Amino acid sequence: MDQLNALWLSLAAFAVTWVGIRNLIPVLTRRALLDLPDARRNHETPVPRGAGFALVPVIALCLAIGLVLGIPAGLPSAREVSFLAIAVALALVSAFDDLVGLRAATRFIAQAGLVALAVASLPLSVNLSPALPFLVERFVLWFFLLGFVNAYNFMDGIDGITGVTTIAIAIGVLLVATPLGDLPLLPCLLIAASLGFLLHNWHPARIFLGDAGSVFVGFCVGSLLVALALKEEIAAALILPAYYLTDTGLTLLIRARRGERIWLAHSEHAYQKAVRRGWKHDQVVLALTLNSLFCIALAVISTRAPYAAVVAAYVSSLTFWVALRHGMVDALAFRLSAKRK
Repeated sequence: MDQLNALWLSLAAFAVTWVGIRNLIPVLTRRALLDLPDARRNHETPVPRGAGFALVPVIALCLAIGLVLGIPAGLPSAREVSFLAIAVALALVSAFDDLVGLRAATRFIAQAGLVALAVASLPLSVNLSPALPFLVERFVLWFFLLGFVNAYNFMDGIDGITGVTTIAIAIGVLLVATPLGDLPLLPCLLIAASLGFLLHNWHPARIFLGDAGSVFVGFCVGSLLVALALKEEIAAALILPAYYLTDTGLTLLIRARRGERIWLAHSEHAYQKAVRRGWKHDQVVLALTLNSLFCIALAVISTRAPYAAVVAAYVSSLTFWVALRHGMVDALAFRLSAKRK
């Protein structure tokens, strides 16, 4: 019965997200909530932003209904309600930023505090490893979740990338988590709502997610990974987001070394550089999908060979990062583009 209810809620999430975003596009356009082309962005015409205004309430409501029905969510055990509440609070802070604008420091402090509340809500008996001191472990979880939320926001820079990545990670979570117990609802909702969003966001995008959507989805995905890690699937939790962590981490290090203000918008990610050199948005996303599929397979394998799987995932992600950043496969991409024309 739980699986049937999860299916119906997921179908509802897909349909309502798709319809809601379609109706949002003209509203956002009339209100001039647009991302305008500039040197830091990767589109050529103004595009409305704010798909999260439809996606966030749909996922939150469907998940709340699922919790009332007793369907496992996939969030940290016994703390599903608090994690859902904090996800919504993060989305509200980011929605205010989308609509009015917040200073980067104010936004970061709010995020840090809310993520700290999420980590503090975890039961004292829950831990990653008995070898880690309690406070060190909680700091690691806080740092990972906060960093992951911002990584998701940073990486939402071309058409389709966030939707496809969310679907890939959610599928990986399902494949790893389902043998451990019941089918979790949140990954199903993320897949369904992301599909509804992608129908409007695939290249050329008619709408962008906005900070409210990317921060909310980033926290939800990060929380699923934390839940996996707390169930002793740390390797899988590190493998599934391998490319996002690789690109974000290395790009921030490069920018910090140059003395740049790393919290400002930029176009320095490897996937952005590929687009600037002439790749189509969908080509980059499809290339990264290949790496995601490989990481999903490694996440499943990691239950038996964790160390080898983690190394393989990050070697693969680093290879993709270098290839995209330095143009090592540009000739192939441009040849495929010519054939499509």
